[in-house]
Amino acid sequence: MIIDKERFNELKKDTFGIFNTVSALARFEFGYSEFKHGESFNLTLVKGGVLGDFIFKPKIYISYNDIKDVSIEGEKLILKIFEEDKLKDIVFKIEKSDILEKVYLVLRQHCNLGYKEYSIEAKVNEEVKVSKRKEEKERIKNLKKEKIPYCPKCKSTQLTNTNKKLSAGRAVGGAALLSVLNPVAGIAGGVVGAVTSKKRYNVCMNCGHKWKV
Repeated sequence: MIIDKERFNELKKDTFGIFNTVSALARFEFGYSEFKHGESFNLTLVKGGVLGDFIFKPKIYISYNDIKDVSIEGEKLILKIFEEDKLKDIVFKIEKSDILEKVYLVLRQHCNLGYKEYSIEAKVNEEVKVSKRKEEKERIKNLKKEKIPYCPKCKSTQLTNTNKKLSAGRAVGGAALLSVLNPVAGIAGGVVGAVTSKKRYNVCMNCGHKWKV
């Protein structure tokens, strides 16, 4: 639930002690319209429930009694809670995996949900996806720097070019054949069966996307 600063300060005093209180830097993902996606806050587990401290904004308090399930998906902590006479999901993101594990296990214990192993694979898959996205961004950055043309749709550099009157299918097929016979010419954009026209188009040999030069 959304609470004011005064109520938040009262609840914050009811901790497990300086050495036992679990706290983490988190990001809000989903569940309350008062907060923006990706907004950072400090998450703390006190004796009565979960506290969310947002700077210059209302605060969050979720009682352990209202939490019906706790799960992890990648870096996301998902709380299924019963609030305002209905079940809903509240989602937070905690990037440090060791802190995420600790919050998850302590929450399940305080909510009397029992021990439940979460999927390491989901977290690994998420990390792999992030890594691939970073690699792709770096690759595109280098292509732009070296002024190497690439397909705006699939980012492939396997391109040819044609004129407006030649179909994309013929251009791709012809360029593919030319690429086999002469890879340099195929990539550079040799045209097979082109007709005379001032309007020229690049054609991606990987996905068939066509766009004006």
